[in-house]
Amino acid sequence: MSDRLMGMRIKSRFIIEIRCNPLLSFLDRRGDLINKIHSKIINEYPHWGVDNSGTSVLFFDNLEYPKDDAVINFKKFAYAFEDAEGIFALRNYFEKFIFPVYGYFREEFNIARRIGVRIISLLNKNNESFEQITDNVMKFFSDKIPKLGAKDCKFHVIFENGHYLVGPVKEGEMWFKENFKRGIGGDIKVGYGIDVDSYVKDVEIKYEKELEEAIRSVFDLSRGIEEQLATSLGLIDG
Repeated sequence: MSDRLMGMRIKSRFIIEIRCNPLLSFLDRRGDLINKIHSKIINEYPHWGVDNSGTSVLFFDNLEYPKDDAVINFKKFAYAFEDAEGIFALRNYFEKFIFPVYGYFREEFNIARRIGVRIISLLNKNNESFEQITDNVMKFFSDKIPKLGAKDCKFHVIFENGHYLVGPVKEGEMWFKENFKRGIGGDIKVGYGIDVDSYVKDVEIKYEKELEEAIRSVFDLSRGIEEQLATSLGLIDG
């Protein structure tokens, strides 16, 4: 499988988060946990630390300006990549991070309270201007409402297992600053901002395979919604 949007992602952030019931042994086992987990992800997250409260173990790619990070605490474990090679890089770390953390706490972990996969992208296929992108988004979402010479827009849709947001985005605006940790490296500074966050709740987990299947189903849902939106906006063929 390939990431059909990879060539037009001028900015991206991919996140997987697993929430669980309190892992009561977490605080007592932090040192051993760091030794066992960090060795598996040291190439991607060479640095680690503990937050000021001492209740979260953090891993990151850069001490001063981190953009890729992971966290483990007594209620969740999660990791994120910014500007990865493609969306399927997210799946490569199931075995490097998600499954080892689950295995470490297997005796305490019997239900995933929430499994979430969030895909945040800034897409631009043909160097479209902010005005062209705004017009295209307005045409797709609002044919039956007055456009009134719209200068900007954001459409936010909430569905049963998540939400998505679509709109034109410029580097430096608030949405950009809230979702990305670094600026755009290339010359194109505007695009279609797409934020898809899907989840499932209260999934009973007895084996690693059950956790894998649950994560993959949410991953496929978020990826599928992003592709549907990109198709509807004319960025890829259906």
